[in-house]
Amino acid sequence: MINYNNKLFKFMLIIVMSGLVFGIDAGLVSGTIKFIKAEFGLSSLQVGTVVSAPAFGAIIALLFSGSLVDRLGRKKMMVIIGIFYMISAVLSTFATSYMMLVLARMLGGMAFCCLSIAAMYIGELAPSDKRGRYVASNQVMMGVGFFLAYLFNYVCILLLNENSMFFSTENIWRTMFATEIPVVTIWILLLYFIPESPRWLMKKGRDQEALQVISQVNPPENVDLIVAEIKENLASVESNISVAAQLKIMFSTRMRKILIIGIGLGVVQSFSGMGAISYYSPMIFEQVGLGQDSAFFQTTLLGLISIVFSLIAMSLVDKHGRKLILVVGLLAICLSHLSIWYGFDHAKYDITEAGMTKIENVIDVTPLKNDIGKHFTTDKSFKEFIHSKYDEKDVTLHEGAIINAFITLNSTLIVAAIFIFKAAFFFSIGPMMWVVLSEITPNVIRSVAIPTFGLIASLTAFFVQKFFPWQLSTFGAADTFLIYGVCSFLGVILVIFILPETKNKSLEEIERHLTS
Repeated sequence: MINYNNKLFKFMLIIVMSGLVFGIDAGLVSGTIKFIKAEFGLSSLQVGTVVSAPAFGAIIALLFSGSLVDRLGRKKMMVIIGIFYMISAVLSTFATSYMMLVLARMLGGMAFCCLSIAAMYIGELAPSDKRGRYVASNQVMMGVGFFLAYLFNYVCILLLNENSMFFSTENIWRTMFATEIPVVTIWILLLYFIPESPRWLMKKGRDQEALQVISQVNPPENVDLIVAEIKENLASVESNISVAAQLKIMFSTRMRKILIIGIGLGVVQSFSGMGAISYYSPMIFEQVGLGQDSAFFQTTLLGLISIVFSLIAMSLVDKHGRKLILVVGLLAICLSHLSIWYGFDHAKYDITEAGMTKIENVIDVTPLKNDIGKHFTTDKSFKEFIHSKYDEKDVTLHEGAIINAFITLNSTLIVAAIFIFKAAFFFSIGPMMWVVLSEITPNVIRSVAIPTFGLIASLTAFFVQKFFPWQLSTFGAADTFLIYGVCSFLGVILVIFILPETKNKSLEEIERHLTS
């Protein structure tokens, strides 16, 4: 194989490991929730705070990452991000209080801006005919990260033993968090072997270094054309334009369509429900009536689905374009949420002797003896009843078993819909949002615009992750997923009527089209 293709692949592999680390960091928390809740006696909103703390940290980081990535460069920022991940993983593992855990998770969230920086990095380094699949590959690696995290969690659950130092109810969540540490260490070391973005180098007047990087990853006959195109683009804007000036340009009439697309996709990606299903999947499966081991096993399979459909998206993005994939995926997400809504809306909960027999070896059923025959039509009313009978810790550790004993619903429909959602997300809005954002943002505002769109996505993700447990307890599962279905359909409208196709166009061509 030609040398420049080998080098490009190696550089891209290291950059997209940001997605792997993100997936592991985000996925691990899903397995820790019930044990953390029991350990520190947390309320639904406090659980949401732990889970959403990284999204809040990302919001803080994204306020500054635009100027920092422009000042320090893409490579140095990725190294700094890796260090933040490391500190977060260590502090999460050894957290001694609820607040310490929240702060540790928030530090990890400050590293979540790696996704927007990686998209920027790849968009500036990869040739236009390969750019889509390499940006999408970051989502593939994220899927691998989620799968590995879910797998680590599942193995820990299988090893759950009160006599074990690492796998007891009190410490198993620490063991889960600790599995991230060696992965982050390897990534930080590998980052030293990648080059800086050639567009950033030329913006800083380091043309010779930029030429060397471009020559490493492009055919010799294309190098002069790429250099000339970048120089022409940089000459048309001020090379050292301030952040305030970039923001002014970004919110100008000329950039209106870019702003609508960037903000719209960021909101749709988060309100499609990904944060709820990825971070709370064991909890959701237990709401369907699956036991603890089964819930964690199904969650692991979800991670595998993520990898498969990210690979499919990566193989199709440069052949069939971004727009078609987004429309098909978002429609599938919408239908998935409507199916989940229908399944939970028709669920029934009955207190029976047969049900009590199922759980008498798990929890004391004496508090339920006088309630045989009681009937509930919503998960909300049933859980309120259970909480009135048992203390919070017992409910936290055994809610899945209790629901499994007394629920009647079409679990196959809901589980299948969750799997279809995960497949559709990683096939469409998951990777395609970053592909589109890396392509539509003009060079003059790139270092501010992509982090800003990432900030919007993080802000909406924060609300989804923080309030999902509260939504379940306040509105019930049915209405919660109905809201996600409506938001996904709005995304379909955005893509059909506003988003242009960007396949096989240079960044400069896309800019001319969107700002003309």
